[in-house]
Amino acid sequence: MSGGGRISRLVRSGSCLLPASRTRHGCSTAEHVHSTAEQAHSTAPAELQLRTEDVFRSRSVRDLLRAVAVYQVCAFDRIVDNSLQLLRLGEQLLGSRLLQRLVSPFYRQFVAGSDRQQLERTVTALRADGIRFMMTSMLEADVGEQAASEEQLTANMEEALRQMMLVRDITSEEDQPAIQTKFTAHMDVELLVLASRVFSASSEPTALVERLAKAMVTSGQVIVPGMTRQQQKQWDGAALRLKTLGDACAQHNMSLFVDGEFTYTNPAISWITLALMTALNQHRAVVRGTYQCYLKATPSNLEQEYSITRQLGACFGAKLVRGAYMARERQLAQKEQRPSPVCESYEETTANYTRAVEFALRRVAEDEGRTQIMVATHNYDSIVHALRLSAMLQLTPASSGLSFGQIYGMADYLTIPLARSGHRAYKAVPFGEFSTVMPYLSRRAAESRLIQQGVRLERQLLLKELAGRISRRGRAREVVV
Repeated sequence: MSGGGRISRLVRSGSCLLPASRTRHGCSTAEHVHSTAEQAHSTAPAELQLRTEDVFRSRSVRDLLRAVAVYQVCAFDRIVDNSLQLLRLGEQLLGSRLLQRLVSPFYRQFVAGSDRQQLERTVTALRADGIRFMMTSMLEADVGEQAASEEQLTANMEEALRQMMLVRDITSEEDQPAIQTKFTAHMDVELLVLASRVFSASSEPTALVERLAKAMVTSGQVIVPGMTRQQQKQWDGAALRLKTLGDACAQHNMSLFVDGEFTYTNPAISWITLALMTALNQHRAVVRGTYQCYLKATPSNLEQEYSITRQLGACFGAKLVRGAYMARERQLAQKEQRPSPVCESYEETTANYTRAVEFALRRVAEDEGRTQIMVATHNYDSIVHALRLSAMLQLTPASSGLSFGQIYGMADYLTIPLARSGHRAYKAVPFGEFSTVMPYLSRRAAESRLIQQGVRLERQLLLKELAGRISRRGRAREVVV
């Protein structure tokens, strides 16, 4: 993150500056991404000053100490690299209850809890800082794992609907709550692999999306070449289950974010997501896809899928992320002796991310409320660039289709100032029993290592807040004496 030194200097002075540029029209297209980036970065900013010394004012001393300790542990590569294996081994040796007590600081740092009361406390705390709530599903599967039965998949959908109703009950429409879901929790992964081959090879993807959308609405069928009769039946059932989840979100004015997963399932995930958009996004972006910018093909995929929704008259919604499956994708490409789909460096990923953000923000400016994007990143410079470009395009925080998102337990120094300055800022909040969130905790540990510069900055802010409280307490004692 190239802005790290600048941020550190601002921290020492007690401020964090998130620039809002002078507004003016831009007219670049996605093909001119580099000139657009230069234009946005060179625009003289009218600085919006956001104080950082009170970012953690609502946190208890115990919470501050816990966060510092967790970040410190996540700095050790050997622990992070083997975290999931260590958790599994600990569960075998100690049992789930004792292991949970041992690693409870990590659970409390990154997870909202496992019951309604704990979740409600989390939502209330976020609301106090102006932050919106997005429930993150812990349900997922992968190739090679034992296929879930139809009964289990139905139970997963019932759990997703239960969690959605729980979110509805403890939030309000003004909160504009959202939920995330992974399609591998609701259908056999092998079906997604087969359907991905079909969608990727199609010369008429728009027609495939339109047919699947119609089948969802009419309880019809779209034949997928290569599927057995049993697989086809499972595919049809999964499409209807996912339509049910989308319908429930639309009914309760919530947004449904569909997570990206692996490259061998993503084309089918896009196919279903675009069909859901076609069926449900006629008036607002209820269903929104996720675009993983660590993949080289993501900007072109984003542009193509936006075009499909335009052709079908649907509102478009997107969450732009860097991604979390880089190591697995590289290993798989090496094993199969094919070029890696992953960007070669963090800098290349950032360029990809910038291109995607610029394309999406220009569509927000042009589409009069029919395009909604979430810039979901912990990268300070990417957020600043999105703010500058949105200002150039004359997009205001209150009325624009731009929101921001960070992971619960991380990057509060970004989320809180964004929310306080009027932007729609979300926390992606996991919810569930300890045994179901162990893979999630492992990924968060790995992710905190990948963004060490941001984590170091947050640790500095946490320590500064602790030092300030100790100093103020000391002065108070002197006055009493």
